[in-house]
Order: sequence, then C-alpha cells, then structure tokens
Amino acid sequence: MRRIALTSLCLIVAAACSEDVTSQVYPRLDIVATHVDDDGSPLLDFGPVPVLIPRELRLELANRSRATLEIRNLVIEGEEGVFSLAEPFEETISLRANESIEVRVVFRPARQGPFSGFLLVESNDPDKKEARVGLIGEGSTIGRAHIEPDTIDFGMVGEWTQEVENVRIASMGSAPLLVESVEIVEGSSPAFAVLGSTRPVELPAGRDGKPGGEVVVQVACAPTGDIVEDELFGTLRIRTTDPDRREVEIPLHATVNRAPIAEFSVDPHNHAPNLPIALDGTASHDVDGHEPLSFEWRIKYQPFGATVVFDDPTSPTPTLTVSEPGEYVIGLDVYDSLGVRCHPEDGSLATPCKVQTLQIQAEDDLEIVLKWTHPTTDLDLHLLEGNAELYSEGDCFWDNRTPDFGIPGDATDDPRFTRESLKGYGPEEIVFSKPSGGKYRVVVEFAKDNGAAKPETLATIEVKVFGILEAQKSQVLVKPGQIWEVLEIDWPSATLTPIDVIREAVAR
Repeated sequence: MRRIALTSLCLIVAAACSEDVTSQVYPRLDIVATHVDDDGSPLLDFGPVPVLIPRELRLELANRSRATLEIRNLVIEGEEGVFSLAEPFEETISLRANESIEVRVVFRPARQGPFSGFLLVESNDPDKKEARVGLIGEGSTIGRAHIEPDTIDFGMVGEWTQEVENVRIASMGSAPLLVESVEIVEGSSPAFAVLGSTRPVELPAGRDGKPGGEVVVQVACAPTGDIVEDELFGTLRIRTTDPDRREVEIPLHATVNRAPIAEFSVDPHNHAPNLPIALDGTASHDVDGHEPLSFEWRIKYQPFGATVVFDDPTSPTPTLTVSEPGEYVIGLDVYDSLGVRCHPEDGSLATPCKVQTLQIQAEDDLEIVLKWTHPTTDLDLHLLEGNAELYSEGDCFWDNRTPDFGIPGDATDDPRFTRESLKGYGPEEIVFSKPSGGKYRVVVEFAKDNGAAKPETLATIEVKVFGILEAQKSQVLVKPGQIWEVLEIDWPSATLTPIDVIREAVAR
C-alpha cells in the first residue's frame, strides 16, 4: 500500500511539474454592425433605397485581445454589383489590442425588390477565421429621366466662332435621379464640347407629375481651322440612374462656314504726311463663296499725337491720310455675307486679320531738336559740316540760318535753322531736307545763364531720320561756355555715331 501511494504521489508531483505556467493568448475579432440577425450574427440593414442610388453603411472590426489580429481579406458575396466595398481590400490589416477599423459597404439596388448578401471577413481569430456579416436591403422607388431635345443640329457654324445649344435633364420619377456622367462620345468631331462642370449631380424626385429638379447642360460647336471636314457629326452621351434609360445618346450635327481671307495692298507712292495713300482690299475673298464681303479698316499702331483718317473705312478701296511722319500699322478685317469674320493669327478680336507696316517719310530727311530743363538759361544748337568750327560758314546756327552746305549755290541740299529759343526749355530746331553725302556734327553750346543762381540744366538732343526718332541723347551742362559734342551723322547711310564729349569753349 505504501508503495502504491508513493508511486501515486510521484505521478501527481510529476504532472504538476510538467504543467506550463502560462496559457496561450489568441486574437479575438469583434464585429459591430447596424443590426443583429435572428441568430445573433452581425447584420447591415440598408432598408429601402431608391433604385440605382447608392447608400453607404459602416461596420466596425475590432481586436478584443492582447494578441495582434490580422484582417486577411474582405469579400462580398451576393448579386454582383449590388453590394460592394467603398474601398477595395488590398492587403492584410494588423490590429493591436483594442484597435479597430471601419469598413464602408455600399448598397446600390439594380431594381425594385429585396436583396441580400454577405460580407466575408477572413482573419487569424481561430474561432472566427471566416466570419460572415449579413447584408440586406430593398430597391424601392425609381428615378426617371426626361431629356430633351432628342437631337441637336447647330446648323451652319462659322469657322473660329462658337454656337451653344442647351440640353435639359429633368427628374420625373418617385426617387431622386442621379446624373452620373455627361460626355462627348469618342469618335465625335473635336468641334463639339460640353461646357461647364460634368461632375455627377443628384436631382430631387418629381412630385404630382412635375419635375422635382432639373439641370441644363450646355453643348458647344466651335470649329477651328484644324478641322478639315465641312460637315460635322458627334454624339452626346448622358448616363443616369433611370433603370429603363441608363444611357441616352443625342446625335450632334453641324456644317462649317469657313472664315473669309483678308488681303490688301498699299499704293507705293506718296507716303508722306497729309497726302492721301490708296489702299486696295479687293484681293480678299471667301472660300465658301459667301459674298459680297464687308470691309473694316483700322489702325493698329500710330505715332503718338498723329491723326489718321480713312475716307471710307468700310470701302474695299479707301484712301488713308496721316498727319505725322513715322511708322503706322494698317489693319483690315473682312466679313462674309453671313457675318463670319476673318481670323487673325492670335485669335483676338483686338487684332486685325491682316496688317501691314507703313513708313511715312517726313518732308525733311533730317530733323534735329534741342530741349533743356532750365526756365532761364540759354542753350544754342549747332550743326557743323565736316570739320567746320563753331561760328564758321560751315556752322548752321541762329546767326547762320541757311548756310551753303554740299553743292555750292544749290539750296536744295542746305540745312535750315527753323526755331530758336533765347531762354528756357527750348526748343531749337534744324531741318535738313536733302543732305549731300558727307559727315555732320551736332553740337550744343551753353550760351548764357541769364542771371540764374543755379544755371545747371539737362540738355536733350533728338535726331529724326525720315521722320523716325533714331537717337535721343541727354547731358547735364552746369555753366556758360561749355560745349557738348553730341554725335556725328554719316549721310546717306544715316549712321549716327555718339561723341558725347563736354569741353570748354574757345574764346572768340
């Protein structure tokens, strides 16, 4: 008996010694849904939902253990497309103790009537490796779409213009209507486009036979020069949640009226101020034959202070008269008999379709003007021929106003001192109608301070060649007796070379 007892004791002790003092901890999946089914399992009940209108519910997946829970997969079971995950499951999700995630499930009934399915949750919970969440819902009311017109014909659309037509979508059913997409079908002419936003929009349900909500879609036809077809076709596709008219396609059609071409020439003679210049736009034409054309002449650029007059700016052959020499940019627009305008390169209404630059020459080839900033002091302008000295016979100035330059005895190539100012600001001016070939120097002399306490002044020389300002030089002169050698003119090349040297006058 003792032996048996000892043996039993040893067995008891051995069993106690071999027992693991720790127990295994397993992850525990807890699912919290909107409802609980009759058998106690979690349930998402979407209730009645309008046909084809999505409704979203959320459930919680939580880890109620100290061990890490792995959500390995989420799978929808049921009629395809009716129940779905708002975000696709892509990889295993790990949850630590008391962590949780939300899963968004969408119900979109394809028709009226009840629907059911399951969400399968696969995890590493040994007791819930494949847990199912019930999914139920009912397709209830139906959205109905009324869309007009059935077709759109834009008629004749001018090249580089735009015509817009409206498409009305009205909600007439017992459920809200979702306008899911509005698009131009691939293969349509690129001239067709939907204007404005094409994002989905939900329209309220109809009431008492009247629309509950409506939206207007604007469709444009805008043919450009890149479109070679003269007849355009396309299709507008509208997709809604009307189960009987999921997609409505509206044919689009237009014909293109090509823009006319503006061309014109300028009479090469008499490009001088105050003389009429003949313009001829009769080379303009319309490729479609929509004539007669209408003409609109205008000036894109003109010198400051100049005036420009067309005798008839709507004539194909007007005359143009300008008041000042300089550079002018003439523009012409033409319109066909249907009112379509020619197309400028930059596409702007502010830019004429056809432009030409016109140089208006002055009556005098050279014009030299001196101005200064002091109200009292007196500065003198000189133009020296070749190496002539100041106040010599080769100097054009206030006391030698028409010296004999160039060919002796020929007054046509002589300069003229035309404007003198004895004090304050100027201007003094020398004009040279037809200079003989050679070199000429422009010189400024500070003649008198006329008692000014602070005689310092800023002198400015402007040289115009054929009426165009080609040089503008400025220098500060501080006292009488200073000579400013400004620049040299080489004629007939009209090369202007700066000298810009100040020296003291030599006593006379």
